[in-house]
This record gives sequence, structure tokens and C-alpha cells, in this order.
Amino acid sequence: MYGITLLGFVAADNSRQAKAGSGFAKSSFPLDRDRRQATCPQDAVSRERRPLRISGHDYIQVKFAKADCLACPVCPQCTTSVTRPRALALLPTRWLS
Repeated sequence: MYGITLLGFVAADNSRQAKAGSGFAKSSFPLDRDRRQATCPQDAVSRERRPLRISGHDYIQVKFAKADCLACPVCPQCTTSVTRPRALALLPTRWLS
């Protein structure tokens, strides 16, 4: 579809939710490549995007608004934090068209 040949493995989703097989894993958050935003399963849109470096690897971190997450009825399926919003660490290539 995009004329890409995969030469290696796709990075696994190592989020707590994906590992447990419950809650909202990264795949539950569709990406809008034009707006460079993610949308949560409850239709909240990410509010912040910034570069992130973890163990020598570059990522893009997207965060949701604290008010959206703390008021969300399904917040425990998304994050264990009771004070901070959900954040996703995405490979930069996820933003490419």
C-alpha cells in the first residue's frame, strides 16, 4: 500500500496494558498523521507532543490533557496514575505518511 518492504521486526507494544492483555494498549489510540495527534478510546485528543529519548532510542511522546484523563470513567483501564494523564511513547516512523 505504501511501497515499503519490511526488513526487520515491528517493535512490540511493551505497555503495561498490552502485556496484561487488558485495558487500552497503544493500538487503541488511532493516530492522525496530518494533525500529529492521537485520539483515546473515549475520543479525547492528545494535547502535547515532544521528542523523547529512552535507552538511546528516539521516540515521540504524546500526552493527553490531565483534566480529560482524571475525569474519564475508564481511566483505570488506561493508566495507574491517579494524578497524571496517559502518555504514549511512539516510534517517530509512526508519524510518517
